[in-house]
Amino acid sequence: MAKNNPSQSRAFWLKTVFWLTLIYFTIHLLALTRLPVFADEAIYIRWAQLIMDDAGRYLFFALNDGKTPLFIWSLVPFQYLFSDPLWAGRFVSVLVGYGQMIVLGLILKQFRLRREAIISGMVLAIILPFWYFYQRMALMDAMLTFWLSLAFLFLIKLNQHLTQKLSQPIIKKEPWIKWLTRSIKLAIDRKFFIWFFSFSLSLALALWTKLPAVLFIPGLFLWSLTQVKLNLFSAKIRLSLERLTLYWLLIGLAIIFALSLFFMLKWQPAFGQLFGRGEDFLFTPKQILFGGELRTVLHAWPRYWLALSYYLTPFGLLAPFFGLFFRRHRRIQLILFLSGLSFIGPILLFGRVVYPRYFLPLALFATISYAVLLDDLLRLIQRLKSLNKKILVALTLALILANTLTPSLFFMFRALTSVNQLPLTPVDRQQYLTAWSAGQGIKEVSQKLLKEKNVHNRIALATEGYFGTLPDGILMYLHRRNVTNLLVEGIGQPVRSLPSRFLDRAKSYDRVWLLVNSNRLKMSLPKKDLLLSFCRPRNPKLAQQKCLELWDIKSLTY
Repeated sequence: MAKNNPSQSRAFWLKTVFWLTLIYFTIHLLALTRLPVFADEAIYIRWAQLIMDDAGRYLFFALNDGKTPLFIWSLVPFQYLFSDPLWAGRFVSVLVGYGQMIVLGLILKQFRLRREAIISGMVLAIILPFWYFYQRMALMDAMLTFWLSLAFLFLIKLNQHLTQKLSQPIIKKEPWIKWLTRSIKLAIDRKFFIWFFSFSLSLALALWTKLPAVLFIPGLFLWSLTQVKLNLFSAKIRLSLERLTLYWLLIGLAIIFALSLFFMLKWQPAFGQLFGRGEDFLFTPKQILFGGELRTVLHAWPRYWLALSYYLTPFGLLAPFFGLFFRRHRRIQLILFLSGLSFIGPILLFGRVVYPRYFLPLALFATISYAVLLDDLLRLIQRLKSLNKKILVALTLALILANTLTPSLFFMFRALTSVNQLPLTPVDRQQYLTAWSAGQGIKEVSQKLLKEKNVHNRIALATEGYFGTLPDGILMYLHRRNVTNLLVEGIGQPVRSLPSRFLDRAKSYDRVWLLVNSNRLKMSLPKKDLLLSFCRPRNPKLAQQKCLELWDIKSLTY
């Protein structure tokens, strides 16, 4: 009886959440900026800083690049709170990740799992490489997944509410319209409106964070099948179909309301730009069917599955498959699998440029499925009477957990101690560590600019590129600093010469510098003029190591 005491249960969960909170913030805040700024991070943080400087002009600036603005807005207050802009930006994702852990625990409680399984699911949301890495990056994907997870939680509550209200007897030969009207009257009450509007608002916030939230919508309809059992040979099939229709009608109305909140952005002149960059990332159906791009798409699939099994661990990715062997949650596991597939399906079929982080919302379904599988294994151990069978299942469970914990803890260890050896997939290693998009040296150069600048020492800095890692990374670190005697200007890439416009302006400056990646410097400069060099980890596919180089080019202005 004591185990079922509500006050004791509440005390248990408060203590559990306290320790999980302590663990979460400890491992997420340590060495938060050890990984250099990534190109997209520099862009987003720079946009937030522009909003701080002139909100009237830049509040919806993200729309021009095909991005919805909610994540950018969330960065703004923390740029005021912390002096390091990168730390402030990544702290937003850390907070979002903490909310993700709590929401995931609340979702798992809806399935009435054992305590151990719920806690394991929350721990997975802390340590799995997919969760851990993007909860420490100032990117939109973690926030997108959080809002989708919250929408999923409220959808479950809405479905459960409808099931409770519609547990009514069958009325034979009742006209469908009359049944529908009577059912809606039964379903709609105060709690219905709470779950209905909470679901709609969460989905709208997901859309305001990142447009791929729309891919989550088909899977939302599938979840009603956990509440409505369809048996074609049952006498109650008519009632089941009617209830499913009602569920889908009400969910559809909630989605329409969420879309209407999203389309409030249409009042902005740049709204049309949201959909202007679709072909940069997706093939069109015509290109897939008749343009020969189907082979390109299929060729990329093994790379996607490798990345997912790597960041979710193999058992994390295959949990729905193993879960089908347990009758208790077979339906849930199947729908989790189909929901995840419905989200990634369009990406798999039409993806032109696809990075692993685009699949992050899939981690929600994978983590839930993993926790449900653990619950089934724990119940099986409890149910078995043979000691040998208990030991066998316990060893299987230990093997599954070891297969997950070992790579996850190793990933965290590298992230906290030696980021250059971070075990990333090849495409992620390239963009975060070895390519131009990685920001090694950005902070050091900005500090050098501020240190050497004074009233009698004016510095002009030309940077490779026009936005992104350079020059946005430099400008990000210079924000809210005294930059009276500094000029920072992007000149594009590759750097074959210096624009005459920049040279003319730079003549009045005491020092003139060039910041460029070594592989993009296509002009000859004396080695003695190289001031600083920050080399990235070596890419085994390239013979030459890439370095960010700072050059003194004052002689070119004479």
